[in-house]
Amino acid sequence: MTVQWFAVVAGAITIIGMFELLRRQHVKEKYAVLWFVSGIAIAVLALFPVVLDDLADALHIASGPNLLFLLVLIAVGLVCVHLSVAVSRLEEQNRTLAEEVGLMRFAVTKDRATRERP
Repeated sequence: MTVQWFAVVAGAITIIGMFELLRRQHVKEKYAVLWFVSGIAIAVLALFPVVLDDLADALHIASGPNLLFLLVLIAVGLVCVHLSVAVSRLEEQNRTLAEEVGLMRFAVTKDRATRERP
């Protein structure tokens, strides 16, 4: 099996795997789109490697693999920024919820104390 067909199979497995994870609701749609695009890109570039070389020539990049590395690096950077924003937002929500739970516990304790007084 050549590397080209291995990449096509890897792209197909990625797409099929994401459909299954979506079906079971283990992955949200907005994250699955990134994986679908990745799987399709892997399969297309494996079937038509000339496309990558032609695009690299048009962008004055030395070779197709260099362009692919650059695109993957940019994509990973964008995913990291997105995940950092999501974690920051969730951290803030977690802190707010913890404060609300603390206030609710205080109110319940105070209410119980006032009811138990004769």
